[in-house]
Amino acid sequence: MSDLKLYDTTLRDGTQNPFVHFTTEGKLEATRILDRLGVDYIEGGFPQARGGDDYFSQTQNIDIEAEIAAFGMTPRNRDFKNNNAIKFLVDAGTDVVTLVAKTPEEQIRGVLGMVSGEYRKIVGETVKYLKSMGKKVIVDAEHFFDAYKKDPASAMELLYVCGDADWLVLCDTNGGISHRDVSSVVKQVIAGVGDRIGVHFHNDRGLAVVCTLEAVYAGARQLQGTINGIGERTGNANLVEIIGNLYEEGFDIRAKPERLTEASRKIEKLSGWSILTNAPFVGSVAFAHTAGMHSDAMLKLNGSCEHCEPEAFGNERTYPMSGQSGRAAIVLKLGSWGYEFRKDHPVVMGLLRDLNGMGYIGDAQFYQMFRRRMGGYRNPIGLEKIDVVDNITLSGSNPEAIVKVRLKGNVFSEVAEGDGPVDAIDNALRKALRRVYPEIDDVILLSYNVPPITGTGTDATVQVRTYFSDGKEKWDSFTSGTDILATSADALCSAYSFFLLRQEDKNR
Repeated sequence: MSDLKLYDTTLRDGTQNPFVHFTTEGKLEATRILDRLGVDYIEGGFPQARGGDDYFSQTQNIDIEAEIAAFGMTPRNRDFKNNNAIKFLVDAGTDVVTLVAKTPEEQIRGVLGMVSGEYRKIVGETVKYLKSMGKKVIVDAEHFFDAYKKDPASAMELLYVCGDADWLVLCDTNGGISHRDVSSVVKQVIAGVGDRIGVHFHNDRGLAVVCTLEAVYAGARQLQGTINGIGERTGNANLVEIIGNLYEEGFDIRAKPERLTEASRKIEKLSGWSILTNAPFVGSVAFAHTAGMHSDAMLKLNGSCEHCEPEAFGNERTYPMSGQSGRAAIVLKLGSWGYEFRKDHPVVMGLLRDLNGMGYIGDAQFYQMFRRRMGGYRNPIGLEKIDVVDNITLSGSNPEAIVKVRLKGNVFSEVAEGDGPVDAIDNALRKALRRVYPEIDDVILLSYNVPPITGTGTDATVQVRTYFSDGKEKWDSFTSGTDILATSADALCSAYSFFLLRQEDKNR
């Protein structure tokens, strides 16, 4: 068993981002995802918050290895039995409770209106009370690094009175500490109270992950963070990056790095907070090779432009096509589809000329470009007409799409409803395709994304990027235009054409 423990605060710290929200069912699903990833502790939030009781009671019915922690504030008096915050913590039914306590004397006086000595005694007695209730107790020492920098002896007083706690967590609550100062503080604290030390960093200076790793090397054994770094203000230490770096540095952890990408992207959907496409370890282009020099190096020596195999983090290597792509990138991309070409082959040289001056081009569009260069290209889907009606009533909208397509010489018209106009178009299109190509049911839409619109006025450009999979292969379709419905329909048709053309390839 690893000596390092990973403590996830996504369901509490993460939800303090004003644009992040988890339903109770979403929190339960996130708990399962985090447990599969292999974190040691999952902080479920404040039990007294609305909806919190449902979450904590339902976690007792799911089979997980991680320990669930309930989070609460230190009371301001000793009437623990009648204090609502403490009662909720105890009644949450978790084996672990995390108690937040203020460290700086000026905050104890200025925010709580209490005398520091009396407050710290109450903190220590609260820890003893929770321990007497059979709880594992974690104390989050709020603003610890600021307090220690100003008055080390005063800051340590809080830790001394919490001697019965199972973990003492040093928090950089405002994210202002420099990574240069972390190691010395952690080492001095361990010298004073032992190594049951955790750390909790916010990312206001962009240093949260670096500070966490510095703390690990200094001896900290519990590391707190959120998936994708979501949290209040600029967020918390990104647990995805922490796990990835610990794996690369050779630390023994229970977390499974090969599940990082899956966990990151699933939490992305549940939380509504999008990760960057270039996010380390898990981003869709984290292992993408576009530049001519890099692709050429990868062609000659596999892994020459990667710090680790992408599969180690559940990600995959890609070769996006654009005007920056060289011959090597084209050869590698075609090779991923089973076509072997030399860099000086006429098809490769032709594609290089086609790409000149272009921006990013999706897999579906590049494949069509390639098939045209090969000769005998025929688009299996002839889109003739799309009509969309958004039937608006007092109870809401009910979009309906009529799609007319030519397939193998025959014209088919289908009508379908959807959750939105694009969904209605997709449903009608698939309904028509199914008449001739029943295998279209193997295709799953993984995501539909519309980046921020560029330009102003009626000529503003919209871009649509869709990701698909048939269970064996993944591909994207990227289109742009001035009408979002027409552009979306183009992206969908190109994506389904890619699938049908690939089926032809495989059946040859």
